[in-house]
Amino acid sequence: MRCFGLRLYARLWDVGTRRHRVVTDGAETGRGSLVPDQAARHCVACSCALNRFNDTRLCGPCSRSPQLPSANDLWATEAARLALSRWDLGAAVRQYRSYTGVKQTRIAAVVGIHQSEVSRLENGGRKMRDRQQLMIWARALGIPDHLLPALPDDEPITGSGELWLPQLTDALAAIGELTGADINGRISQAAEIEAADLTKALLAWAAAIPSDRPAQAPGRPVGPADVQTLAIMSQAFADADHRLGGGHARSTLTHYLSNVAVPLAVQTGHADPVGRQLLAETARLADIAGFMAFDAGQQQLGRRYLVHALRLAQAAQTPVLSAHILTDLAMQAIHLHQPAPAVAAAEAAIGAADKGNSPSALARCYAIAARATAAAGDAAASDRYLNRAEDVLERRDRAEEPSWITFFSSRQLTVEAMYASHALGRASHVERHAQAARLDQAAADAMPRRDVLAKSTLALSYLTDGEQDIEQACALMTECLPLIGRLTSARALAAVHQTRRRLADFSDSASVKQLEEAFALTGQADV
Repeated sequence: MRCFGLRLYARLWDVGTRRHRVVTDGAETGRGSLVPDQAARHCVACSCALNRFNDTRLCGPCSRSPQLPSANDLWATEAARLALSRWDLGAAVRQYRSYTGVKQTRIAAVVGIHQSEVSRLENGGRKMRDRQQLMIWARALGIPDHLLPALPDDEPITGSGELWLPQLTDALAAIGELTGADINGRISQAAEIEAADLTKALLAWAAAIPSDRPAQAPGRPVGPADVQTLAIMSQAFADADHRLGGGHARSTLTHYLSNVAVPLAVQTGHADPVGRQLLAETARLADIAGFMAFDAGQQQLGRRYLVHALRLAQAAQTPVLSAHILTDLAMQAIHLHQPAPAVAAAEAAIGAADKGNSPSALARCYAIAARATAAAGDAAASDRYLNRAEDVLERRDRAEEPSWITFFSSRQLTVEAMYASHALGRASHVERHAQAARLDQAAADAMPRRDVLAKSTLALSYLTDGEQDIEQACALMTECLPLIGRLTSARALAAVHQTRRRLADFSDSASVKQLEEAFALTGQADV
């Protein structure tokens, strides 16, 4: 009995010394937090200091929160990335629980399943292959969207060139899912687009599958009044985007899409004119949501909206709207410095617009093609597209144009020519186009985002190595100051930041110092 007591005492002493050694070595403690000389620990969710009697990795409030704690640092590790690349959800959950200390019962409550299912998943007894369930788990665990690979049941590229394109019902469901993810802020704000993904979407558009037509679901009759309502709302959202950028009304738009437009589109049949018009207006709203996300800096989310909008426009048999969406995809590719996909999207847009009856839409396609080919370094093609855009725009009859394309005016075309000239390094052309666009005058169409982008581009043209007019560049940026505070456009703010970085090379200039003081006085020194 005495020997047993000695052995037990020795074991307890050994456990105590190992606890002390773990803490003093600086490794993760797990249990054993009562060691007197342990270093301060903090909650992995909110970073507040943990009580010395708390032997978990979460503080009391976070451990009781209905939301799971974030684990951003975990998802950046090699082990987590490997699990995510294989869609090994069980391994990802094990790593998450080890990192945060969250219990299986809490994860089960958030996801809406029994604790035993979480255990089976971790132990490999359950495999997850359902697209919707995988995305639910990814959002619950806070996995950044840009770390997620293609879902397991995405169809691979085949040798015949037939590429995956969502069915109409899938596209409607996906837009609803995207809006929910968007509203909840679960999508990464800085995800990059792979050029191959955009090319895949464009090729899929070129070889589009026939439209599937879901049966009409029971509910109140859907008629022309519903189509008109969606059209009015889409125009209002588009106006907000044109003037102020993608951040002001985007959450309202995604809510409207999810709760009004998509349910109407699902409810109605799509073989009759009203059904097709309803699909077209839903596609228009999804396109605006995609462009807003792109403009706000959420690139992957924006591309998904645009691709699904393109699918709906194809099902609605509206080539002009399809062309418009393709030009938005091209603009995003230009912004992301992907000239080849941008050219492919712009040329596909021209082909679609040729099938419609909208000179303004066709002119915009030519203008964006000019920018895309300029970004690719093809000056001859860029000039040719600009000439075609001008010819087409002169022949238009505004009475026959869709209301949502009338924003593309001669002035807008001139601004697009500015961007193309800037991409080709033609500073003198940029300045001539700016004079023609009357950037020094208040615009009747009141589009602050465009004016900030255009004036920033013009300011850069005055700062080339061959010719430098620092005072003129600073004057242009000073004109932008009253507009910047009203914008939520990541693109416009990035253009301002780029111009200010270039002006920093002339920091000894009195004009530059005065400009920076003006930015500081208006509280925009960090723009």
